[in-house]
Amino acid sequence: MGFLDATPIKPGVLHDVVWSRGSEPKALAVAEAYWQQYATTYRATKGLIGVVHCAFLSQMPRLLDFERFIYLYTAFDGCHAIRCAKKGLNAKSGGHRERIDKLCLEVGRTTPDWADPNSNKIVPERNDTLHEGLFFDEPWGFQVYGGNANAGAPRRNILLEMRCLLCRLIFGIVGFNDPVYIQSPVDTRQQHGVKL
Repeated sequence: MGFLDATPIKPGVLHDVVWSRGSEPKALAVAEAYWQQYATTYRATKGLIGVVHCAFLSQMPRLLDFERFIYLYTAFDGCHAIRCAKKGLNAKSGGHRERIDKLCLEVGRTTPDWADPNSNKIVPERNDTLHEGLFFDEPWGFQVYGGNANAGAPRRNILLEMRCLLCRLIFGIVGFNDPVYIQSPVDTRQQHGVKL
């Protein structure tokens, strides 16, 4: 409890969803159906709790970019593990390069260019960050996402895009069937209505 109190708790801060009229009760029914269907599939239920928890932790206001990146990427790996658990597949098989692309394909959305398996820009950073303690070629805490090459130039907020994509993947995994939300842009802070 000593460190979790920094997680945002205001409605609408952790995601970009605005529920359309009458959708909240339907959303609860879809979520309940997910829990009932996968009650005996430990990784599909406990894994989802882990993914959502990583999403919450990634929003702590005092995090450095490398910490936010680790939480978000871990949540993507968790989504992959859930997908595999639901299909009876081995989550450890296959490389990281295709995981986000497969998740996007499965929920029915295009894969952002930074996660495209042919030009994947985040897997090398993931490897350096987790295995070498380097974030964009500098020790943890000495670099922002994108490195000094972005200094003074307009840059994309890939960490925001990762967070927004994660929300859409969670929706798709649970079974929310609003393709408008799932296919909505991830490069904006705009809120999106969800209608079930």
